[in-house]
Amino acid sequence: MAARRKRVVTERDRHACAVVREGRTLSGEQLKRLMTPGRQDSASRWFVRSLVELGLLRRTDWVGRDGVVAAYSVTANGDYEAERVAPGGVSAEPVDVASMAHHLELTELYVRLLELSLPKGGAEKRRSGRGQSLEEVYVRASHPSWRWLVAGEGVSLPWKEYTKGALRERLIRPDAVLELPRARRRLFIEEETGSHTIRAVSPDKPGATVEKVKRYVAYVTGFVDANARTTWYQSRHPDGWRPELVLMEPSEARCAAVKAAVAPLVRPPLVVHVWTVAQAVAAVAPDAGVSPPAVEAGVVDAPTGKHDAPAGRVLTPAEAEALKRFFLSARSDLKARQADAGGALKGLLARRPVIQGTPEEAAKAVGAAKSLYERLRTPTVPEAYDEVKALVARLGAVLS
Repeated sequence: MAARRKRVVTERDRHACAVVREGRTLSGEQLKRLMTPGRQDSASRWFVRSLVELGLLRRTDWVGRDGVVAAYSVTANGDYEAERVAPGGVSAEPVDVASMAHHLELTELYVRLLELSLPKGGAEKRRSGRGQSLEEVYVRASHPSWRWLVAGEGVSLPWKEYTKGALRERLIRPDAVLELPRARRRLFIEEETGSHTIRAVSPDKPGATVEKVKRYVAYVTGFVDANARTTWYQSRHPDGWRPELVLMEPSEARCAAVKAAVAPLVRPPLVVHVWTVAQAVAAVAPDAGVSPPAVEAGVVDAPTGKHDAPAGRVLTPAEAEALKRFFLSARSDLKARQADAGGALKGLLARRPVIQGTPEEAAKAVGAAKSLYERLRTPTVPEAYDEVKALVARLGAVLS
């Protein structure tokens, strides 16, 4: 039996490599949506597998919530082929498996914008044997109305901040930068999975959303030279494009809580958006030169399929009022328990207990107890309550 001849690299293969390179790493499902839309699953799997066999893509298996997920990044050969259709791209190292969940959620915005560039009805025409050919229906790596940056100098924002009597080096690295040349907009994308709190609960947790916004405000409004009146953003990007920060949230409830928390911090010229991925796609699509996705009348945001509540679930006024009472009761009870714990700890410290161990160990234990007391002295409410409060507000129940 004659050996099967290895297929040659096609134009579609080159665009697939360029799309993956621009996104840095894509899941197999995302790649199929872009390069083989409407195809049978077996044909899509064959196409992706052939890119690996040709040495253009490398596969990484990552264990996610739904089991093993295949993720793909370009090889040196894939980078070479990508240059033939999208010259000047930046090739980066594959995403580490520890960051894969965060990255693939971020990349969903990139993938959905590309999907909107597909010809309308192309997949249906192909299945019925009419219209465009098999090789024609896939996304192209060239989209001059927008640029997606996830690696290289384009996502590095160095600056300096005067603090504690000295000028200190600072660096902001957005998860991605979306540039819209036609509208002269530059969007710094921060993907938030909800693992960080909205407000920092201690100095050891600088990743809180509020702290993130403060850094961007300082970067955009802080002056490099007081005499020249040039900001750090203007120094890095002298093109005059509008700086915008996009906080990508996993649900509408968290969006509402984040908006309320960051609104007092925003200063011109920085514009801050708090969106789900579906809201982000609908908002930037016109300036990206693609048609916004179809949205039913009266629907503010399409479900992301990840954390949103099932469609059609509506609470009655009585249920909303019960939720309000529960929220207020739980918040009051939590604060009371924190206050009681703080009082008990204060009394224990006042009795100067004898602590076994070396003097250094004893001093460390007392220091830790005092630090805990300071945190308990002003009871705080976990950030999850902000989301519940926002949900109750949306349901029409006014919290006092």
